[in-house]
Amino acid sequence: IERVMLNLISNAMKYGKNKCKAIGSIDVELNIFDEHIEIRVKDDGIGIPKNKQNKIFDRFIKIDRSLNRSAEGRGIGLSLVKALVKLHNGDIILNSDEGLGTEFIISIPMAKYAEHDKI
Repeated sequence: IERVMLNLISNAMKYGKNKCKAIGSIDVELNIFDEHIEIRVKDDGIGIPKNKQNKIFDRFIKIDRSLNRSAEGRGIGLSLVKALVKLHNGDIILNSDEGLGTEFIISIPMAKYAEHDKI
């Protein structure tokens, strides 16, 4: 989960408004429900074009391949995020609008413990 959060926050920093020298924000929210936890990471940056969103979790995919892009990466971060979330039997959802920012919503089921396992 730590690696998931580091990747999502790192991406939000790379593609958020702050990278463009404008004031921007990154919101991180944790909600705990009876059956699952939900983590939301949202930025107000460049967003992801609708026609690229279906590929965003593919390995080695980079949305912006221009030579002058301000954020470098190898294109494996989000595929790793998705794989780690799946290892926890969770799901990840992408909400993004070009020019308005991106939000990732992770839902992971709560672990079931026997009564004697509680601390």
